[in-house]
Amino acid sequence: MGLVELVLLACLVKDPGHCESFHIPFQAQMNMAQCVWQSQMHAAQWAGDHPTWAIRRFSCRFPET
Repeated sequence: MGLVELVLLACLVKDPGHCESFHIPFQAQMNMAQCVWQSQMHAAQWAGDHPTWAIRRFSCRFPET
């Protein structure tokens, strides 16, 4: 297990052509399967906290060093 992050690709609701990637590190160490299992819940929470953005896709990955 190690540090894994959730990567969201989100676009502005009012300007769908403006998209950005957001890297959200998990607070606890977990493996990739655990990240995938928890990613939908965390993506939904992020979307609720950022209503001006629409998530296009999300994935789990190990952070770049």
